[in-house]
Amino acid sequence: LHRLEPKLREVLALTVASGLSHDDAARVMGCPVGTVKSRAFRARRELRRLLDEGAQPLTAEEQRPTRREMSDEDERLAQALE
Repeated sequence: LHRLEPKLREVLALTVASGLSHDDAARVMGCPVGTVKSRAFRARRELRRLLDEGAQPLTAEEQRPTRREMSDEDERLAQALE
């Protein structure tokens, strides 16, 4: 998942991992529902491509999200779960 761009990871985290609807994820992300749907489509397509290509394992450095990614994602997930 860390090979996906942050916006695509975020939509998967909210809709798949947290189980939010597209409408709820849009409210959390502060964007239109259509944007959430298109990002979800792109995220699934990209994840499928990576899996089909047999993506190389991530290095230890690649596995660590940046401090900003962690705080943004943690904050959005916490708000979504309230």
